[in-house]
Amino acid sequence: EQLVVPAVNEAACALLAEVQRFQERLYLRDPLKASQKKRFVCGLREVARALKSNKAKVLIVAHNIERITAEAGLDDMVSQLITLCAKKQVWVYDEAAKASTLQHEDRDKEVLLVFAMTRKALSRALKRSAKTSVVAVLNHDGAFEQYARLEALTRGARLAYRQLTSAGASDSGGDGTLPAPADERFLVNYVTQGRQAAVDPLLMRPSLCR
Repeated sequence: EQLVVPAVNEAACALLAEVQRFQERLYLRDPLKASQKKRFVCGLREVARALKSNKAKVLIVAHNIERITAEAGLDDMVSQLITLCAKKQVWVYDEAAKASTLQHEDRDKEVLLVFAMTRKALSRALKRSAKTSVVAVLNHDGAFEQYARLEALTRGARLAYRQLTSAGASDSGGDGTLPAPADERFLVNYVTQGRQAAVDPLLMRPSLCR
């Protein structure tokens, strides 16, 4: 529920580059301490562990992540991560059943969820060789400016998405169905290096994250 726009891509790249720089600097000073105080984690399992332990502050998901609709596939795992951004897991004891169950409760402050960049761009921002689908930022101390900018731009992209979808719903037919999509995509004018070109907004990304 968010538009993928160049401004969000740039802000996400700037935040990741900054936390990666801090992590690398700490590693050069004290490798053992750096392994114990990670600034970010990558991969579905590591990110899920960070969300369940309430350590994640930001979750960035590549917009070109693969889709696997099979049961317990990639789609289900990403859906679980999105749910954990808004809700935390807590053990609740049932006196009647004499047993505890794991339930979800709303977080006091939701983890910032951002759809931005490609898998290749995420790996380059973190100086990783392997393509990266999801990244969880655990500590953004020293990068508050980059975090605040990313948060504001993400909220704006979500608002723009809701406005577009609500406008599409209002243009639906009397029977509640949406009109048939056009053969061509809607493009936007994007200026780069002094030249203007029509580009699909979902495919645009800043040059510094390519």
